[in-house]
Parts: sequence; C-alpha cells; structure tokens
Amino acid sequence: MNSTDSALGDGRIPLEHWLIGVSLSSAALIVICLYIPCIMVFLDKDLRSFAAYTFMLHIGVFDLIQAVMHFVSGILTIVPYGYPTHSFDWIVGGMAEAAWQGYISLNVVLAINRFLQMAMPTRTDRLFSSRLIKLYILLAYLYMLAWLIFFYSNTCKFVYNKSIYTYHFDFSMPGCGLASDINGLLILGTWSIAPKYITMTPYHYFAISVQMIIISGSNPLIYLLFNP
Repeated sequence: MNSTDSALGDGRIPLEHWLIGVSLSSAALIVICLYIPCIMVFLDKDLRSFAAYTFMLHIGVFDLIQAVMHFVSGILTIVPYGYPTHSFDWIVGGMAEAAWQGYISLNVVLAINRFLQMAMPTRTDRLFSSRLIKLYILLAYLYMLAWLIFFYSNTCKFVYNKSIYTYHFDFSMPGCGLASDINGLLILGTWSIAPKYITMTPYHYFAISVQMIIISGSNPLIYLLFNP
C-alpha cells in the first residue's frame, strides 16, 4: 500500500489529490472564463446570420458543459469521496461525455461547412440554408440527449475514479463495452487502444483529463487571439 492509499484509507486527503484537483479545477475555470465573452459575442444578431458563427455558438455550449463538469472533477478529487461508491459522479460524468459527443458531431458539421465554403461555395447555400442549419444543430443536441439517456439508465455509466484522476466507463455494467468501442472509434485510440500496449499510470489518465480541458479551451483562445 502506498502513501496515497494509506491516506485514503484513514480518511486523510493526500497532498497529491490536492495538487491534481486544484490543477483540474483551475484549468477548467480558465476555459470557462475564456469562453463566456466568446459566447456573448456569438449571440450578436448580425453574427448569427453566418452559419459558422451559429455553429461555433452551440459548440461553445457543449464546451462549457464539459468545462463545468471537469471543474467538478477537480473538486471530487479533493473532497473525501470514496471510489467506487458512485453516488454523484456518474451524473457529472454522463453529462461530460454526452456533451463531448454533441461537440464532436457539430464540429464535423462545421468542418464540412468550412470546406464547402472554400472548395464549392455555390453549394454552400443549398446544404446550409437557415432551415438546415437549425436541423443540424437540433440533431447534435438530440445526439447528446441520446447519450445522456444512455448514461443515466441502468445500461452504462461514465464515472469519476479519483484513484486515476479521470472519468471512465463502468465496465461492470452491461452496455459499457459497446459504448467504449464506439467512443474508441471516435477518438482513434488515445484512450482505448494505448492501455493495451503500455502500462497506464494515474498520471497518464491525469494527462488525458488535462488534454480534454485544453481541447475545450483551444476554441475560445483562438477566437480571442484572432478577433481582438
């Protein structure tokens, strides 16, 4: 038993948990603070007449949801919260993962929009009319909702494990194997394939959690840098 396990066993909060918990919450809070002014700008009526800004507005909503959930994960790392008693973290984890799924789907639509705008601008108006833009956004939210229902059912849960400082699938539940496979296809191996070939330590998973927060924060940083 290492010092961290010993501290957890007698109810003390290890210094390591304090450092990592504060790091996660601080990084997430920075993302939230960066994103709020961007969201306020995207709400401008003139900007919302452009497809790209409309998509970026709703991508921002997905990003903010994830950032808030990662902020909570930092708190869960610090407080005396015993794993594997998942009395609350599955709600937060399910919301974070469902928002990520919605974020990915709408980013794909935005990428297609930008490609068509440059390569085939004459077709952009047909594929991205005002009505179709609303439909694409609605489908992204419905896709997120479908994952949310899935995670909030008794089929699968996405929980926070403070021993490795990240959210993960609860493979004791029947539907998590399939959900993990779908998730692995979407992220091309960093999360699902790498552990099969290298020994993953808690710090590897902590790095993945930080990477998730940085990805969420990259959009507002780019917006603010190139739109002073």
